[in-house]
Amino acid sequence: RTHDFLFRGLFTCALCGRSLVGELQKGHTYYRCQGKGCPTKTFREEVLEVAILASWPKATLSTAQKAALLVNMEEILNSDATERATRLSHLGVQLTATKDRLDRLIDAYVDGTVDKDTFALRKQSLLEQQLTLEEQLRAQPEDPTAVRQDLADALELICTAQQSYRVASVAQKRELVIRLTSNRLASGKEAYVEPYFPLVEDLKGVLVTRGG
Repeated sequence: RTHDFLFRGLFTCALCGRSLVGELQKGHTYYRCQGKGCPTKTFREEVLEVAILASWPKATLSTAQKAALLVNMEEILNSDATERATRLSHLGVQLTATKDRLDRLIDAYVDGTVDKDTFALRKQSLLEQQLTLEEQLRAQPEDPTAVRQDLADALELICTAQQSYRVASVAQKRELVIRLTSNRLASGKEAYVEPYFPLVEDLKGVLVTRGG
């Protein structure tokens, strides 16, 4: 059974490639890498939230600023089409590899080469990773019309992401994180999050140059 932690399977250790696994300790939620000897540390949920929020614009765009960005929608779509195909392919490869690792783990446990506790920990991590990859694949539309609408919706979401996140439910927060971020990594004591939306850096620039 997997727990419904907010960032279940969403952060990956940049050093060993394993998904960070959530756990409860003294009333707080922590995420840790289960790689043996891996120097990536345990992260409190609040620390990972800070990294996510930092990847989005701090202020809401004005109507004029949104309109200026929508003018470039075709350019954004052309740029995102290649990236979207790459993301879909990468997610598919990751999902297949995760299922293969789970099958090998089960075989090793049946053969007696992996003890019960190790099996349980690795199984939990792999199941969480599998569920998250399937969730991310479902969030990626393939129809061109759906892609266009998805990108327009993402633009609207990214403009108010920080504000929306703070008042959202756990399920809504997960949806925002999946749709509006990518490359959520933890390495050593640091967490890094890159925005998915292609123009997010330009959005930040608009806020700086034109004011909030």
